Amino acid sequence: RSHPQRIKFLSIISFFLLLSCSKYDNYLYEVIDVKLGNADNSGEEAVLSTLDSLQKKSYSIQLEYTMKLTGEDGDHIIEGESGYANEYKVSTFNIYSLDSFDINHPAGTSLNDYFLFSRGGVNDEYKSSNTISSIVGTGNIGGGNYNGGGPNVDSWNSEQYLILMQPPINNGNYTFIVEITQSNNTFLSDTTTIKLY
Repeated sequence: RSHPQRIKFLSIISFFLLLSCSKYDNYLYEVIDVKLGNADNSGEEAVLSTLDSLQKKSYSIQLEYTMKLTGEDGDHIIEGESGYANEYKVSTFNIYSLDSFDINHPAGTSLNDYFLFSRGGVNDEYKSSNTISSIVGTGNIGGGNYNGGGPNVDSWNSEQYLILMQPPINNGNYTFIVEITQSNNTFLSDTTTIKLY
């Protein structure tokens, strides 16, 4: 190749390398509230339901998080292009029922092994690796949909889901409680009641 063509070629390669290495601003947020809702998982994705009863084989719990922007983080690499991460990691996450679920899970017993964690959406498969313990392992909850606001808003909401993989033996009313503790000792909790059949 001639010298001008080589320079042009190297310039193009350098341009694409710079694009692929673009630095994203890193922003930290804190989850300041969680609200539970009942969701129907019988379609392509879980959706919030206003019904007072749902089929137990397609039941999910919607977790609506409220996040608050806490600042920029220039010292840590945050995975993903969005550059958003929890400032305070999840240290405990527990779901239980106030009603007896089955012979091995009387009222008040952890049901973490009966639910899988999902961010929702058609492309989010309910993989066996999406356990509640894996969420505690990463320490990350919330994030998600910033509604176009990003760092220009003080707070925003996003939804994630707990998909019931092992329904209760008996039909009836169930009251579920989710409790979350974060690394700054913030405690979040909410309750939802549903009739499962």
